[in-house]
Amino acid sequence: MAATKLRFLPLLLAAVLLGACGERLDIEVKARIDGQPAAQAKVIVDREELGVTDAQGMLARQIRKKAGAEIEVAVSKEMPGYRIEPWKSTLLVKLPKEGQANTYRVEADLKAMRYVTLRVSEKGAPLPGAKVTVGGKEAGVTDDKGEIVYLYRQQPAKGAEFNVAKTGYSPYRANRRFEPGEVIEVALSRQTVVAIKALTD
Repeated sequence: MAATKLRFLPLLLAAVLLGACGERLDIEVKARIDGQPAAQAKVIVDREELGVTDAQGMLARQIRKKAGAEIEVAVSKEMPGYRIEPWKSTLLVKLPKEGQANTYRVEADLKAMRYVTLRVSEKGAPLPGAKVTVGGKEAGVTDDKGEIVYLYRQQPAKGAEFNVAKTGYSPYRANRRFEPGEVIEVALSRQTVVAIKALTD
């Protein structure tokens, strides 16, 4: 009798441990940027990394959580030339039907801003204080390194017109397509002021 009790003890212990771990649930995450699949996006559940999304922006995992618990799902991604805001949401774990795992599908639409760096110089030396406008809107002025980082969500199909101006220098104007992360070099030259006096009799 004692031997039988000892044999059932590990099984009972395992059942208690499984119950403490919580319910089985399948979690499916679909990550997108601008409506397109976001591959290699990091998925974190309750501060623990589950993995990264595949080429279709998908990740499927089975985890254990207690029924009634709230779990936090976070999705983040890094890409050169992009500033991507992490996505977060919470899910409430429901009690599943006996012998089945609940499936939770999450769609994470990541908000992304693209950026380019404009580097303004005069004869190879950085030019601070140059005013930059893009598409007729002021983007800011260059810093001590002669640089300004321009953030944009989308750009016109035909490219964007940007202007660089500083008092005492010839203005620069161009229309071009931006590639996220690129550095655009702009050289300004000093204006030559010629005074002309008309001599009359």
